Formats: sequence, structure tokens, C-alpha cells
Amino acid sequence: ATQQVECGVGNHSAAGAPACEICERGHFCGGNATSTVDMRTLGGDWSDAADVAGRCFNGTYCDLGMTLAPDLLRHACPTGHYCPTATEWPVACPAGCYNGIVGMDEVD
Repeated sequence: ATQQVECGVGNHSAAGAPACEICERGHFCGGNATSTVDMRTLGGDWSDAADVAGRCFNGTYCDLGMTLAPDLLRHACPTGHYCPTATEWPVACPAGCYNGIVGMDEVD
């Protein structure tokens, strides 16, 4: 019989998957046994900050293989950009607009 092995932080897998995959951009996988469903449905809002996996919070971005929940100190959307929920990389403000505040999640 084969023994089940946890994927480890920064990775996820679907039920019945033959192998683990690296956590998708725009998401974080902070648990040792993150499911693909949890990665894609949990998180997403600051009220979900206790979730160990999920969508990147509004105002932040998450790169490939993110191992912890994003925070405004290390993962805040920079000035001149905005980051909606599950952003994989900051989105530049369109021409004619400017954002002078870090951590914005939309163009005002």
C-alpha cells in the first residue's frame, strides 16, 4: 500500500491527484495539506486573514508558490497600481489616472 504524503506549504492538490502542484499566482498555500478547492475559494478578504490558504486579499498580490497569507508590509500593491482580490501581479493604473497610496484594490 502507498502512503499518503502531504504537499507541504506553497503547494496544493485536488482530490485524487497523482502529484502536488505549486500554489497558483494570486493565491497562497500556507498549510501542509492545502486542497485546490481551499486555495481557490478561501481567503480573498481581510476578514478571512486567519485562513491558511486561499485567494490573495484585496490590496495585495501573491506570486507563484506563496507560502503565507499576504500582508500590507511585504505584499501591498504599490503606488501607481491596484490589486483586486486574487491578484497575481499589480495592475497598472490606466492612462489619465494616478494612485498615490499603497494597498489600493481599485482605481478611484
